Amino acid sequence: MAKKKKAAAKKTASKATKKAKPAAKKSSSAQASTMPSWKIGQVCHTELNTTDLSGAENFYKKLFGWKITAMDVPGFGKYLMIGTGKDSFGGIGPQPDPDAPPGWLTYFYVKSVDAAAKQAESMGGKIMMPATDIGPGMGRIAVVSDPQGAVFGLYTM
Repeated sequence: MAKKKKAAAKKTASKATKKAKPAAKKSSSAQASTMPSWKIGQVCHTELNTTDLSGAENFYKKLFGWKITAMDVPGFGKYLMIGTGKDSFGGIGPQPDPDAPPGWLTYFYVKSVDAAAKQAESMGGKIMMPATDIGPGMGRIAVVSDPQGAVFGLYTM
């Protein structure tokens, strides 16, 4: 009887382990394996736009212990990728409008930035920054607002 209980428990644990492990995605190329795993509408990036990159870097590094990696984006300049480990979740970049106050912008993942921006506009939102490529292999973004004026970003690879 005890052997049957142990065997049943082992079988149940094995099934639970199999369910808990996400299925490996099969890819036919190296590029496919680097595609994001975000779902449509999911927050995928947050960004601080500021006139003081080094001040922001020092503040947030001390406050949260973030790992910050500087990169040079052609046509844009210095950009700081932020994260808590090996993966980044956002960035700190120069404020596009020096007269605007620094602020955080949340980006949502969409299938098509162009289509989502047009859809937001057709629903009473405004396109604040039209869809644009952000660098070779880095994706495409747009900035829009909802009908109440809340500003957010759209992103796709």
